[in-house]
Formats: sequence, structure tokens, C-alpha cells
Amino acid sequence: KGSSYFYITEELQKEGDIRKLIRAIQDARKEKGLSPQDTISLSISSLSNFGDISLLKNTCKISNIKEDFNVNDNSVELSSSVIYFAIG
Repeated sequence: KGSSYFYITEELQKEGDIRKLIRAIQDARKEKGLSPQDTISLSISSLSNFGDISLLKNTCKISNIKEDFNVNDNSVELSSSVIYFAIG
């Protein structure tokens, strides 16, 4: 008669957040009519939640990423905050 508790480590939480962001960026790429081979630049309101962003860069074909606190084109709700991004 016990109950099981599952704890999500900070590492798993960051991995989930990066996957949410990847999905949102891929959707934005599709809306812009970009092909999978097209590289993009990414402006993002905060990079502090992510740690290693190599998966993001490789999966989304990002040539450069810059942090821009004023960007507000697209939003993604993460585990601890909402971030905004724009692709170009």
C-alpha cells in the first residue's frame, strides 16, 4: 500500500525544456516555409535555462544564437518560465 513518487532531476527538466523549444522552433521554421536544409539564426530572450545547447543548434540547423531580452515573436512555456524567440 505504498505510493510511488517520481522526482524529475534538474537535468531531465532541462532536457524536457530544450525539447519543447526545439519543437517550437521547428514549427516556426515550417510556418516560414523553410526547408530542413536551411540554416537559421535564433534570437532568444534567455539562454540561462538550458545548459548545453548543442542539441538545439544541430537539430534546428542554427548558425548563430544571440540572447535578446526584447524579442517577443514566439513564446514557449518551460518548466520554470516562459521564453520568447525569433528566427531569421
